[in-house]
Amino acid sequence: MSKTRFLGLDWGTKNIGLAISGGQSNTLAMPYEVVARNNATTSHLKHIVQTEHITALVVGKPVHLSGEGYNEEVVQDVRSLLEPLAKELDIELIFEDERLSSSAAQALGAGNEKIDDVAAQTILQSYLDRQKA
Repeated sequence: MSKTRFLGLDWGTKNIGLAISGGQSNTLAMPYEVVARNNATTSHLKHIVQTEHITALVVGKPVHLSGEGYNEEVVQDVRSLLEPLAKELDIELIFEDERLSSSAAQALGAGNEKIDDVAAQTILQSYLDRQKA
């Protein structure tokens, strides 16, 4: 039986922060890398999913601070790129509340160039923690 392995994504207009689940019980999120959004983004993500044996993508959902509603434009952008990829690779696409993920990344000491992958780490860790509860 294969173990579920997650790739967390902090979706931005210029960059996408990535984090990967690991640890002995696969419940620890670790920063992975920051990738530029361009024409090669989909093929790069596909390569990561295949080489790291990812079984689900956990993408930050831009929920308003009030908790009511979310940025539909960003969610549609994410869906347009990731739904076909998830379907092609037969992996799950999961949305996780990303409120304050960038603030949390800064609080963890991430510098400006490393903030996206640490923000992805906080999104993925939030999801993994909720699964344990």
